[in-house]
Amino acid sequence: MSKAGSSRLRKALCFPAMRYNPLCRTFGLRLKEKGQKSNVVIEAIMTKLLHLIFGILRSGKPFNPSHLQSPEIA
Repeated sequence: MSKAGSSRLRKALCFPAMRYNPLCRTFGLRLKEKGQKSNVVIEAIMTKLLHLIFGILRSGKPFNPSHLQSPEIA
Protein backbone atom coordinates (compact mmCIF):
# COMPACT_ATOMS: atom_id res chain seq x y z
CA MET A 1 0.00 0.00 0.00
CA SER A 2 1.07 3.52 -0.63
CA LYS A 3 2.40 5.63 2.22
CA ALA A 4 0.52 8.61 0.78
CA GLY A 5 -2.69 7.59 2.54
CA SER A 6 -3.72 7.62 6.14
CA SER A 7 -1.27 5.78 8.40
CA ARG A 8 -4.01 5.33 11.01
CA LEU A 9 -6.20 3.57 8.45
CA ARG A 10 -3.35 1.28 7.38
CA LYS A 11 -2.67 0.35 11.00
CA ALA A 12 -6.36 -0.25 11.63
CA LEU A 13 -6.66 -2.59 8.64
CA CYS A 14 -3.36 -4.44 9.02
CA PHE A 15 -3.96 -6.30 12.25
CA PRO A 16 -7.51 -7.62 11.72
CA ALA A 17 -6.73 -8.55 8.12
CA MET A 18 -6.72 -12.33 8.54
CA ARG A 19 -7.85 -12.59 12.13
CA TYR A 20 -11.54 -11.69 12.17
CA ASN A 21 -13.06 -12.10 8.70
CA PRO A 22 -13.32 -15.75 7.59
CA LEU A 23 -13.64 -14.74 3.93
CA CYS A 24 -10.42 -12.78 4.12
CA ARG A 25 -8.77 -15.67 5.94
CA THR A 26 -9.58 -18.11 3.14
CA PHE A 27 -8.48 -15.53 0.56
CA GLY A 28 -5.18 -15.08 2.40
CA LEU A 29 -4.57 -18.80 2.75
CA ARG A 30 -5.24 -19.25 -0.96
CA LEU A 31 -2.65 -16.57 -1.77
CA LYS A 32 -0.11 -18.16 0.59
CA GLU A 33 -0.62 -21.53 -1.10
CA LYS A 34 0.24 -19.86 -4.40
CA GLY A 35 3.56 -18.79 -2.89
CA GLN A 36 2.93 -15.12 -2.19
CA LYS A 37 4.97 -13.47 0.55
CA SER A 38 3.24 -12.59 3.80
CA ASN A 39 3.48 -8.82 3.21
CA VAL A 40 1.85 -9.18 -0.20
CA VAL A 41 -0.93 -11.31 1.30
CA ILE A 42 -1.63 -8.79 4.08
CA GLU A 43 -1.72 -5.89 1.60
CA ALA A 44 -4.10 -7.79 -0.69
CA ILE A 45 -6.41 -8.51 2.25
CA MET A 46 -6.27 -4.89 3.36
CA THR A 47 -7.28 -3.81 -0.13
CA LYS A 48 -10.12 -6.35 -0.13
CA LEU A 49 -11.33 -5.03 3.25
CA LEU A 50 -11.30 -1.47 1.92
CA HIS A 51 -13.39 -2.53 -1.07
CA LEU A 52 -15.85 -4.33 1.22
CA ILE A 53 -16.15 -1.31 3.51
CA PHE A 54 -16.64 1.07 0.59
CA GLY A 55 -19.29 -1.19 -0.94
CA ILE A 56 -21.20 -1.45 2.32
CA LEU A 57 -21.10 2.30 2.91
CA ARG A 58 -22.12 3.09 -0.66
CA SER A 59 -24.99 0.60 -0.87
CA GLY A 60 -26.27 1.17 2.66
CA LYS A 61 -27.01 -2.56 3.01
CA PRO A 62 -25.66 -4.67 5.88
CA PHE A 63 -22.74 -7.03 5.30
CA ASN A 64 -23.84 -10.39 3.94
CA PRO A 65 -20.95 -12.90 3.87
CA SER A 66 -22.91 -15.45 1.83
CA HIS A 67 -23.11 -12.92 -1.03
CA LEU A 68 -19.32 -12.98 -1.41
CA GLN A 69 -18.66 -16.69 -1.11
CA SER A 70 -17.72 -18.54 -4.24
CA PRO A 71 -19.32 -21.97 -4.86
CA GLU A 72 -16.12 -23.86 -3.94
CA ILE A 73 -16.01 -22.26 -0.46
CA ALA A 74 -19.67 -22.87 0.43
